Amino acid sequence: MGEHNQRPSVIFPNGTVQLLYALAEEPAANVRCSVDPGDPAIAVYQTPRGCAARPDDRVQALCGQHIETDGISEGSRPLVDLTEGGAWSAQAGLVLPLRLGYNALQLTQFLESPNP
Repeated sequence: MGEHNQRPSVIFPNGTVQLLYALAEEPAANVRCSVDPGDPAIAVYQTPRGCAARPDDRVQALCGQHIETDGISEGSRPLVDLTEGGAWSAQAGLVLPLRLGYNALQLTQFLESPNP
């Protein structure tokens, strides 16, 4: 019997918490940038006011370039680091509310908690 290597799913975010549920099910998913789907995302952001490119999106997965342009809008905050071992948030000195590998219960508790 050969080893079965399943490739991670590719996720194209739709601006909703559906992305967070998908990551709870498959933390190794290949998440693409909300603004430029050709680029891999490095973090998931909560963007209560959306951004110039996607004003209705409240949960965005962003690549490094779009973190600089869209992730810094008023009220936005990073939720999940998608880099290996949390390298991006560690380098930036950030403590994020969710870590890859969170389960559905942790996600539900996070979504029900008031935002700081």
